[in-house]
Amino acid sequence: RDVGLQEVTFKMMEASADLTAKAGDFEDRLHDTSVDFLRCKTPLEIAASKRSSYPKHLLHLLAQSFQTPDTSRPLSEVAFIAATNPAAAEHLMEKVKGNRAARRRLLLEVNAKLPHTPQLMQHQDAIETFLDVL
Repeated sequence: RDVGLQEVTFKMMEASADLTAKAGDFEDRLHDTSVDFLRCKTPLEIAASKRSSYPKHLLHLLAQSFQTPDTSRPLSEVAFIAATNPAAAEHLMEKVKGNRAARRRLLLEVNAKLPHTPQLMQHQDAIETFLDVL
């Protein structure tokens, strides 16, 4: 089953499927709580849901950092996935480490969260060193 899901996910990537697209809001089923886990969610958010049968150790395959690192938010995605499956977060972090664009996006995301002080360059250097050590 895992191999099949991986193949389908990779085929979606090849077809340039937008895995950041969100499911609809199910306006015709506003009072139906059985669709709440789908409502306005990305494939990653749906797969991470306890109601989903998607294998949690494969969540990294649905991350934007895995699919399109140039526009990703690696820190947020790793944190989100780690809350469900730490092993999948490790897989994603390995992908981020090995991809220059994803590493750059990670640094940008971290920098946006840091206070802007004269020590910011030191923080950037420390983060880059940390990523190298990982």
